[in-house]
Amino acid sequence: MDQWVEIANEETGSMNLTGWTLMNMENQTCSFPANFTLKAGSIAKVHAEKSNNTAADLFNCELVRKRKSDTVTLKDATG
Repeated sequence: MDQWVEIANEETGSMNLTGWTLMNMENQTCSFPANFTLKAGSIAKVHAEKSNNTAADLFNCELVRKRKSDTVTLKDATG
């Protein structure tokens, strides 16, 4: 069963997430690929399962597979 985290851009402009990470409570991280841009009003899913990345889905993020109750924090390139 696939598990994922959704990231939403509720702003009016695109956001380049290069250098951004997701971090769980155990300080494990998953980085966004270079030049990954989330368009205004769009949603991206970060999946635990393995597959090829698309503009709306990123795959192979092991920290998403952790406990269902775990908290995942989105951090920008400066932390």
